[in-house]
Amino acid sequence: MIRKSKIYGYLLEHGHLSKSKDELKLIKAAFWKAERIAWKKLKREHSKVYEVLLDEQQNKAIAKSAKEHGYSKVGYIKSAALAYTNRQYLVPRIDILYEVKTLLAANCEMLQEMVIEHHLPASFENKVLTQMNELESKVVNLLFNPPKNAG
Repeated sequence: MIRKSKIYGYLLEHGHLSKSKDELKLIKAAFWKAERIAWKKLKREHSKVYEVLLDEQQNKAIAKSAKEHGYSKVGYIKSAALAYTNRQYLVPRIDILYEVKTLLAANCEMLQEMVIEHHLPASFENKVLTQMNELESKVVNLLFNPPKNAG
């Protein structure tokens, strides 16, 4: 059987396969350490680092909001900046948006039933239902697609 793993290739190439288990353990640890260092170096070369200085009050605000959204502070700052840039919302719980959407749909259905039940004139019925459908559509659109001048 031929193995194609990176570590096996390294051990074979450098003649380490005949070493004891303890020696192999140390060699493998050194190999993976070197791999991590190389990966981090490559990542730094292809990424841009920004430094942000926060006073104590700003740090507390960021920490609190990051915790609410389930992010680390750095992850929150990055996600919030990208959300703002891409005109999106950073929502702590997306299920809340879907709940609002569901409530709007239920409200529209309730109005439809009330209009039908009370035998209201067709013109009034059309106005009410059209208005409710437009409201639902606009609110859902705003929740999921913020306007370009949001913020």
